Amino acid sequence: MTELTDGSKPVTVMLAVVMMGVLGGLATGGRVSALGRLRIRAWPLLGGAVTIQASLGAFSGGIRWMLAVAGCAGVAGWCVLNRGRGALWWGLAMVTLGVTANAVVMAANGGMPVSASALSSAGLPRAMNLAAGHLYKHVAMNGSSRIGILGDAIPVHLVRAVLSPGDVLMLGGIAVVAFAATRRGDRREAGSSACSTGQVGQSNMAPSTAAVSY
Repeated sequence: MTELTDGSKPVTVMLAVVMMGVLGGLATGGRVSALGRLRIRAWPLLGGAVTIQASLGAFSGGIRWMLAVAGCAGVAGWCVLNRGRGALWWGLAMVTLGVTANAVVMAANGGMPVSASALSSAGLPRAMNLAAGHLYKHVAMNGSSRIGILGDAIPVHLVRAVLSPGDVLMLGGIAVVAFAATRRGDRREAGSSACSTGQVGQSNMAPSTAAVSY
């Protein structure tokens, strides 16, 4: 994601996406209490990946993109370790594909290539310095850029940002995970109810069957 602030906008966008997912879950029968039953594994791996992304500015340009790729790999690994079922599985799969796509294009170009025309469409300066400040992991997209289709080329004027296809997948996955988290336990409870119903049905049928046999 490319934007023209102090770098806090990606966090704000992610929080907004999480809230959308949670509200969507609650609106369709989910419960806030279900969030407390969510079991999250490998916290240190996720924390390490986020720390790497947040501290990229402390390193020289040559190693920044490699650390950015390592951070993406860490997030992808965390998603794999926390894979669940149903919507939760799909959400984590989307996040994994999104960060993997970002990692691949950054590894191929030594940074995330950014489209100048997309910058303009999003209300950002076409000639902004992509190597400055929080934008250190970005590079200008040009004719020699590899896999440019995965670069930051999707303008979002509403938030004055430019996204990559990987960003879109990742944000969509985060929303799905938040949605699924509010509905944790629904399937298990439904299964328990079905089993109970089945047992009751069998107990009710047993006398009839015995009578018929007799």
